[in-house]
Amino acid sequence: MRRTALIVIFLAALVVAAIAFVPATLVDARLAALTAGELRLTEASGTVWRGRGMVGNAAGTWRTPVAWHVDPTALLRGVLPVTLVPTGAAATPRGTIHVRRDGFTATDVALDLPATALATFLPARNAPVPGGTLTLTAPTLAVADDRAQGTLDVHWNAARVVLGEVVADLGTVRLAVAPQGQGAGGTLTNEGGNVKIEATLAYRAPTLDVDVTLTPGPDAPPALTRALAAAGTPDGNGRVRVTWRATLR
Repeated sequence: MRRTALIVIFLAALVVAAIAFVPATLVDARLAALTAGELRLTEASGTVWRGRGMVGNAAGTWRTPVAWHVDPTALLRGVLPVTLVPTGAAATPRGTIHVRRDGFTATDVALDLPATALATFLPARNAPVPGGTLTLTAPTLAVADDRAQGTLDVHWNAARVVLGEVVADLGTVRLAVAPQGQGAGGTLTNEGGNVKIEATLAYRAPTLDVDVTLTPGPDAPPALTRALAAAGTPDGNGRVRVTWRATLR
């Protein structure tokens, strides 16, 4: 009996050891599956429980470092708590995400991304090229069974948009998003730059509707003013209203 017990303990130890050292590279396959291949994890090191790597789009046009810790004992409660930790001297990513079968809860999450990451989720053809840096913060955000609670704020610093030879300087852009039923709504405003933005957004998967008013500033180059006028119908004050619908990939 004692010998049998020792064998069982030994085999259990082997299983635990095998799980503990599952390589972080396996996270890439899971991330790709969750995002239909749009996002990938490269340069992965460590294990699925404590690892790091670079998250970016499949084309490799942008990447951002990420590191994480996972408490495997919480799996017994049906929860996968993922703690994001900064790498090097960076202040982000940080926060905790509790993943459950029916959704997730994010607490004190902050993440910096290059603005080019926006292009990953926009139509590939005739899409403007964004520049600058995005900072995403979610003090608390819970999603379960296609329902959401909480808030998500995005600050777009040194924001600019390039379309052909036209460059729009947007200064600092702020997007505030809050759940609305099975979708989400938000407002988009900016400070500085040569174009004033006032917009509302409504999202219901997979459709994003945007209603935006654009006002060129006195220092806006003529090419930009003409491009804005071509996008909609200017009023007497030069403001242009544009409505836009997109299917996010």
